[in-house]
Amino acid sequence: MRELRRRALTMKPATLGFKKDSAFPHVYGALMELKVNDVAITIVSLRDGATSLYTTSTFGVLGAGDHKKVRDATFKFLKIAEKRWEFAKPTKDFSYPSKDQVRFFLLGYDGVRTLETTTHVFEAPLVRESILANTGSDVLTQIRLVSGVGKTGE
Repeated sequence: MRELRRRALTMKPATLGFKKDSAFPHVYGALMELKVNDVAITIVSLRDGATSLYTTSTFGVLGAGDHKKVRDATFKFLKIAEKRWEFAKPTKDFSYPSKDQVRFFLLGYDGVRTLETTTHVFEAPLVRESILANTGSDVLTQIRLVSGVGKTGE
């Protein structure tokens, strides 16, 4: 999973066949990361609808974007990521977030940018990154629903 994450962060958009257009002039993908206990969770969303969940444990979900509800959530997340592009800082530091932090990597045609906030963002609707965090959280929820992760007894 760590290698797949690294590839998502370093692959060139042209390699994936992505080009700038009016819908996505800056962003072709976005990652949202947070830690639960000692496990980092990464949601990877790309503009073609490809969506996966990676973790630093042995668990992951690949190809979740094949499901309509996940794809719909992915496109909402990416539209908000596009709007946050100008506020994000260019980065080459792809480290995982610390505990109680949420980190976003915006995959752009001209490089990767990052935004970081605390996990309190999920409960604070007036925080600048709350819309991005909540649409990313919806992607995670849809992945959980289609994969059955978190059902009783698991």
